[in-house]
Amino acid sequence: MAIELSEVKKKKGAHWKCICDCGKIKEIASTSLISGLTNSCGCLKREITSERRSLDLNGKIFGRLSVIEKTKNRSSNGVLWKCLCSCGNIIEVAAYDISSGHTTSCGCKRKETLSLMSGTNHPNWTGTTNLNHYLRASILDDWKNKSLFSFKYKCIISNTSKDLIVHHLYPFASIINETVSRLKLNICNDISLYSEYELENLKKVCAEINFNYGLGVPLNKEIHNKFHSIYGKKNFTPENFQEFFYLETNKEIDLVNMNIKEVV
Repeated sequence: MAIELSEVKKKKGAHWKCICDCGKIKEIASTSLISGLTNSCGCLKREITSERRSLDLNGKIFGRLSVIEKTKNRSSNGVLWKCLCSCGNIIEVAAYDISSGHTTSCGCKRKETLSLMSGTNHPNWTGTTNLNHYLRASILDDWKNKSLFSFKYKCIISNTSKDLIVHHLYPFASIINETVSRLKLNICNDISLYSEYELENLKKVCAEINFNYGLGVPLNKEIHNKFHSIYGKKNFTPENFQEFFYLETNKEIDLVNMNIKEVV
């Protein structure tokens, strides 16, 4: 309860002399009183901490965890308790984490859930669990449409609109590697091994990097297959495409400005 305004000026503004339920008098900033940040002299926090410390979890069961005994170890969330998981693993868990329901297993429950969510059961299923295929299906539509529009929906070599595929001038696998490296993640071919947050970041960053490498070029499916049969699918370069374009058309192409000129 506030008694009177303090005469002492402090950096945090006006302070009030307050008497706590325990009888102690303490000066507290007006902002802390109004916001509810401070509601005791400090005794309330000590009481709550004391209750948590005295909490006897011996023999209790929380989810898959059976509490064995209290240890001498501590974490930021309090005293650690030794627990036996139903899978056989023994772990140490903070009193707060186990009593609040935050931790209910040694980690085996999450692994089982992820395994059940693989393939068609996974919320991010796009027809494949492969990371390369997943990102292709998730982020390339806008890039493909802009690439096709740029070339008036025609193959840059045959000038036809049949069976078009948008060809990357840089291997998409390299773009994925750059994406994963930037996010400091490992490459997991099974997307169920990534969290929802990680997958969202993978899509966002991969789309950004993909556009940074420029638009693709529309090719007839047969011509596209021919290019990869010559130069492979993993280590080809823009220079390879320039060479291929020249062999197919007897013309040179400037891939920066996308200008084509006859070879005299």
